[in-house]
Amino acid sequence: MEPIEFLHRIEVMSVSLFESYHCARIAAGNEQKVFLPQQQYYAYVFEHRSHIEEYNDETLNHYYGKLAEAHKALLLANVAAGAVAGAILQVARQCISLAWSATAERMNKGRLVGSQHLSSVIWHARNQALHFEEGIPKNENTWKSIKLLSDEFGIPIDNLDNNPRALSVEIFDVLGWSNYESYAKDMVEMVNAP
Repeated sequence: MEPIEFLHRIEVMSVSLFESYHCARIAAGNEQKVFLPQQQYYAYVFEHRSHIEEYNDETLNHYYGKLAEAHKALLLANVAAGAVAGAILQVARQCISLAWSATAERMNKGRLVGSQHLSSVIWHARNQALHFEEGIPKNENTWKSIKLLSDEFGIPIDNLDNNPRALSVEIFDVLGWSNYESYAKDMVEMVNAP
């Protein structure tokens, strides 16, 4: 199957993935609007609790629980967005595999994203997203690519070993894939490249 035919056949599914991605990002934004003010308020209360008589240990434990619930909801929404972004990166990587069989060829296609070609960024971002539990990627080329994205675009990669997480949402922002159309344009231009 040709890559363009593949992209055409999965268009409806890809559009649905982007819709799911946007829903997850909206949910994460809504959860953040709940969590951040609570975090700031309770940080103040916890710091000054000796001066606020109404905040006894039982009350503080109640609010610690509420804050933990809000934090968990925010984390889950962010994980959902990352998972959907990872699925889109997987589809893009499959298209790259259909287009070019030689590894060296696969890594130099599409527009430049910083100092890397789009195909290389997709390839390594997908690897990191699917194997994020490793912490720092074990694949040396993937780690070099992620580190370069961090250096060039400020993607936070500190403490990946202790706090493993998929970076697919941050990489989507770097790619400018705000909607299906921007993704499809990049993919079509990339697979049509000589």
